[in-house]
Amino acid sequence: MDEFFQRYLQEALLPYQDLITQLTEQIEAIQRCQRSLIRAGYCHAVDVTQAKVRVQHGANRTPWIHWFAPSAGEIREFRCPSQGERCLILNFAGGDNSCQSVALFGIFSETYPPEQIGQHLHRRIYPDGSTVTYDHQQHRLQLHVPQGEIVMSGAKHIHLDAPKITCSGTIQAEKDVFDQKRSMAMDRTIFESHQHGGVYPGTATTPPPMSQ
Repeated sequence: MDEFFQRYLQEALLPYQDLITQLTEQIEAIQRCQRSLIRAGYCHAVDVTQAKVRVQHGANRTPWIHWFAPSAGEIREFRCPSQGERCLILNFAGGDNSCQSVALFGIFSETYPPEQIGQHLHRRIYPDGSTVTYDHQQHRLQLHVPQGEIVMSGAKHIHLDAPKITCSGTIQAEKDVFDQKRSMAMDRTIFESHQHGGVYPGTATTPPPMSQ
């Protein structure tokens, strides 16, 4: 009975054998695409001029593909990935060669572990040790540059608005400095042109003041 039923089933399905084979191949292709849609890897090489990376995933390596940026329109932000940095490969075309993929970075790893800081801190760390930290509990923004310099430039005006500004080092101005009444250059002119009369009997005056 089983033999008869099996032979009958094979004969009944014979006209559909090509269709079954085709559907089986399509299912295998879909499964292969699903497996390659999202993969984990790490940055193998960076092309800064083209803003592209090659990502190593297992024994395979992608061609040059773009990486995600927080913004890439009229407002653009650039941050070059580091070699060895972990990422996800998003294969939006589902192909086997990863040509139409993008790399999404921002996954901590043993090479680049997370900072052991509190939940109330937002910190950006640079390779030279410079940091930008904001503590939203203490309402404190800190910019720390242990080497080099900090440069601020404005075509018209830079405005500092605070009840008190403290400087622990030397303040140097290449041009004039003003307070609420007048500039230091005007004060210097008044000082250098001022003489006291009547110090000695007669018309004698004090010696001219020294230039400041």
